[in-house]
Amino acid sequence: MANILVVDDEKDMRDLIDMYLSLLGHQVTLSTSGNEGFVFYQTLKFDLIITDIVMPNGTGIELIKKLQMLGSQTPVIAMSGGRRLLENGELSLLNAMAMGITQILEKPFDMEHLCKIVTIALQ
Repeated sequence: MANILVVDDEKDMRDLIDMYLSLLGHQVTLSTSGNEGFVFYQTLKFDLIITDIVMPNGTGIELIKKLQMLGSQTPVIAMSGGRRLLENGELSLLNAMAMGITQILEKPFDMEHLCKIVTIALQ
């Protein structure tokens, strides 16, 4: 199956996503911040990145920008607690969509929907 990086500062969310994706046979690497996720990206090969947007120590938007600067072709799924504002006043998921991220998840979401979005992103 796929090697997937999950970036989220909420432990319960990371663990839940890990459990479901692992049950589907995917290899999952967990990260607590955008900065840490970028370090993992530079050292490991991923087929998909799932990142929260609003996090301390490197937001998902910052991670996406770094990936784009490197010319990454790895698909990204952006997730956030709805249309929350970032510190600079930008809408989190709308900002991700403006950056070309087509797969988004608004928290809370059910795991069946997550699995569907992951399948689409990996095609």
